[in-house]
Amino acid sequence: MQKYEITVSPDYVADWTVTDAVRELLQNALDAENKGCQMITAYNSETETFTVVSKNARLTIQSLLLGATTKATDDDSIGQFGEGYKIATLVLLRNNKSIEFHNGSLSEVWRPRFIKSRRFGCNVLGFFVDKQLFNTVKANKLEIVIEGITNDENLIKPSALCLRNDYHVIESTEFGDIIDIPGSIFVNGLFVCKHSAYVYGYDFKPKYLELGRDRRLVSDFDLEWLASKVWAKSTNYDKLNELISTGTADTRYLA
Repeated sequence: MQKYEITVSPDYVADWTVTDAVRELLQNALDAENKGCQMITAYNSETETFTVVSKNARLTIQSLLLGATTKATDDDSIGQFGEGYKIATLVLLRNNKSIEFHNGSLSEVWRPRFIKSRRFGCNVLGFFVDKQLFNTVKANKLEIVIEGITNDENLIKPSALCLRNDYHVIESTEFGDIIDIPGSIFVNGLFVCKHSAYVYGYDFKPKYLELGRDRRLVSDFDLEWLASKVWAKSTNYDKLNELISTGTADTRYLA
C-alpha cells in the first residue's frame, strides 16, 4: 500500500457543503462523459450510499497534485483549476462521510483519510492506494463510492440535471439549452445559481460562461447577456416576441 500526502488543510473551502462536494465529483464525471466516458449514478437510501461511475476512466497518481489538470484549455469542461476531486474528498471527510475510489483499469482502491503529517505537524489529506491482487475491483471503469449520504442530505439531485426528470428542454442553441425551471442557471448540467429575474432557466455550455472556483461567481450582466445570445438563436418566434415585448431579463440585451 502506498501513502500520498496532499498539502492542504482540512479547513480549506470552509463554506463548502456535502452537496458542493458531490456536485464537484459529478462535474468531473460529466467532463469525462464529454470525452466518451459514460457516466452512471446511483443512490441507495437503505445503505445511504451514493455512487458515481465513469466507464473507461481512471485516476493517475499525478492527478493528486493540486493544480494538475488536463482541462485548463478545454472549452467543453467546467473544471479548470486542478483541485476538483481532491477538495471534494476533503469536504466529505470533514463532514464524516466515507469515500473510496475504485480505480478499475489499474486494479487499485484509493482510500482517503486525514492523517497527521510529520513534516507539517498537523492533519492533512492523505490517499492510501491499495493494489488489488485478486481483481476485486471491476475493470475499465472508475467507481466513486460515498457512504453516509442520508435522505435529508441527498440534496444533490436538484443541482444536477442528469439526476432529474422534472424538467423539459424547450429549445437547444449553440450557447446552451432553454429549460422550464424558471430562474435556475446550470452549466453543462450542473446548478450554478438562481437568477429570479429570468422567466426561463438555462443550461449554458461551459465555454460561454466562466465560473470561479466555487462555481457560483457569476455576474447578473454576464447571465443576462448570455441569455440574450441564446434567444437571438431561437426559432421560437412567438415566445421570443413575448419576452421582448414584456421587457424580461431573458432578452434584455437583444437589439
